[in-house]
Amino acid sequence: PLYYYFDGSRFIFASELKAIRQHKLDLKVNTTALNFFFYQKYIGGELAIFENCWKLKPSENLIFDLTTKKISRMQYYNLEEKIAECSQMPPAQRIELIEETIVDAVEKRLIADVPVGSFLSGGLDSSLISAIIAGSKKDFDTFSIGFRDESYDEVKYSRMVSEYIGTKHHVEYMDIDEPLMEYIIARMDEPFGDSSLLPTYLLSKITRQNVTVSLSGDAGDEVFGGYDTYKAYKLARYVPVPVVRAAKPLINLLPVSEKKLSLTFKVKKFVNDFGGHINRRHLDWMATFPDERRRCLLADRFIESESFINCDGENSLLSLQLNDIHNYLSEDILKKVDLASMLTSLEARTPFLDYRLVPMVLSLPEKYKIKGFTTKWLLKKIASKYIPSKIIHRPKRGFTVPVSRWVKQSGLIREFITNRRYYDTGLLDYEYVNNMYDEHISGRRDTARQLWLVFVFNYWSNLASARRAFGYAH
Repeated sequence: PLYYYFDGSRFIFASELKAIRQHKLDLKVNTTALNFFFYQKYIGGELAIFENCWKLKPSENLIFDLTTKKISRMQYYNLEEKIAECSQMPPAQRIELIEETIVDAVEKRLIADVPVGSFLSGGLDSSLISAIIAGSKKDFDTFSIGFRDESYDEVKYSRMVSEYIGTKHHVEYMDIDEPLMEYIIARMDEPFGDSSLLPTYLLSKITRQNVTVSLSGDAGDEVFGGYDTYKAYKLARYVPVPVVRAAKPLINLLPVSEKKLSLTFKVKKFVNDFGGHINRRHLDWMATFPDERRRCLLADRFIESESFINCDGENSLLSLQLNDIHNYLSEDILKKVDLASMLTSLEARTPFLDYRLVPMVLSLPEKYKIKGFTTKWLLKKIASKYIPSKIIHRPKRGFTVPVSRWVKQSGLIREFITNRRYYDTGLLDYEYVNNMYDEHISGRRDTARQLWLVFVFNYWSNLASARRAFGYAH
């Protein structure tokens, strides 16, 4: 990222907010950024957590005129224009080029004068990339993180792929690690609520002990069409509105589950987010605190999400993909990997973000991405030449952590959620949060995702440097 501060006279820029905060500035929390964080668990677009602070968006240039003290920004790359250009090519030609480009994109990212490895979760994306590498490179190292909770653990799949393609596989298991939580949050410039940052850091750490560069499967879902929300978009076409309205009260009575992405969780999200504009529905599906819950959390600091998100776009799969690429991918997934890898001095490279590949895949008709309810259809067809069928067609899990159990068992999390002194900034409603905590501990409702964001925010704001920014003593 590139952050900058401008108050009409002083212009300061740096790659970290920490550097900007070394200056004597009267920094206050940006209410819109606060709402964005609790809505989507990251702070998106040009926003930063403090007022008068912003960040450049992807593919932006900024010019600061020293004479007039005016700022102008411009975009030097437009993905939508590139997609339109690729659309002029016959689909059959594009499909042929896509497979060649994937292989070439992987091989180009192996060029280095230091050791190179690959993350290997056992999912489709990282498995395909690792298999392509293993096809031409001997003594190749792959890396994964496992969990003691079986519903979250995917090590058996990563081992299966490693044995199939012949790599030296490194695995480390993680559980509740409070010192790690403190270490990671203390190094955040601004609140970041993706809990998978912790295992991503550990993954980067064990990887860096063996190699200096690692390839990652990130962006495969956004580019090739792999998320459950994309299937929900297709399903919503065929389900009558009255049926969903009638079923909603009953479905919301279903018991909670601590299992990873349980069917109950998915069904509840589908019925609660049904209706409205396609992109709004999609963002609400991803939301941690939808508007009605965020209003309770933030009280008079609440801002409706329509004021800071863009719901434009046609009713199409491509519109959802572009939404994810411009928001979730750039501000959550890539930020997470960048933060985790840079903390360990590991360079992460993402072949699926190759500038030739992305617009070519996105330009394809929908049937090549999702056929029926089979996601990433084209990528799975390509992968069938490289990895076992049971890896290609196994249910998607994603890289998440057992945060529901962590919230119940961690004393550190409990302290920063239940102790009233961490609410003296007046930004969050103490009573509302503690009611959520009681619901979660009793098992009446799974509010772990919401409570994790509160924990991260309270811990972050309590750090000495952040406390000074709020105008409170440590």
